[in-house]
Amino acid sequence: MAEQASLDVDDQKEGGTNQINPLNAVKNNNLRLSGSVYIFAQHSGKALDVPGGSKKQAAHLIQWRFHGGQNQTFYLHPTNDGYFMIECLCSGLFLDIEGGSMNDGAKIIQWAKHGGNNQQFRIDAVGNGLYRIVAKHSTKALDVNGGSMNDDAVLIQHGFHGGNNQLFRILSSP
Repeated sequence: MAEQASLDVDDQKEGGTNQINPLNAVKNNNLRLSGSVYIFAQHSGKALDVPGGSKKQAAHLIQWRFHGGQNQTFYLHPTNDGYFMIECLCSGLFLDIEGGSMNDGAKIIQWAKHGGNNQQFRIDAVGNGLYRIVAKHSTKALDVNGGSMNDDAVLIQHGFHGGNNQLFRILSSP
């Protein structure tokens, strides 16, 4: 079985709340690729995020510093053929490659469930608790555009090049 990540919770002294630290995640074999999860970009440590908790179709996914809100929580729905549909907990909408585009640079949006191949993703373990997320229809990887380290950087699809902006940690949410 591939190595998979679990939660690493750091107690914050000042705020009194627990904070998940994806960069220090402990490796184990307990994460099942189903259920409620947070998804963190490896290069920046930032979480995938639906801006402002939008419930609107076509809202673009971004990366944002982690706060653990519902707009950073996703539910993985396995399909019968080894892919996943990824639901945004804040809206009930699903990750979707905009317009079913096959092109590099097509944005990742949320959209009502229709079950098309542009809403299905393969999640490949690549070692060290990291995953590549690949769109079924295009075989292109989810990618933080330009390798940006900034909050608000848009998620796109792009041919796999092996950069850390195309690798993700997937951690079970409490």
